[in-house]
Amino acid sequence: MVEQTSPSSFFPRRLIRLLIAVAVAAAGVWILYRARTTFTLLVVSFFLAYLLDPLVDRLESRGLPR
Repeated sequence: MVEQTSPSSFFPRRLIRLLIAVAVAAAGVWILYRARTTFTLLVVSFFLAYLLDPLVDRLESRGLPR
């Protein structure tokens, strides 16, 4: 008697989850690579805003509008 196997028995759930995780990670890396210029500008602008915030607060306390 030949035992029938389901197609899912060839690919255990763990392997399928691993393949999905690798695909999602690869897609994320690809998106980050494609948007590298935008992310670079965002990082620089956040850094400048962080550095200049004390100066802006000081000027605001002296009566200048933000």
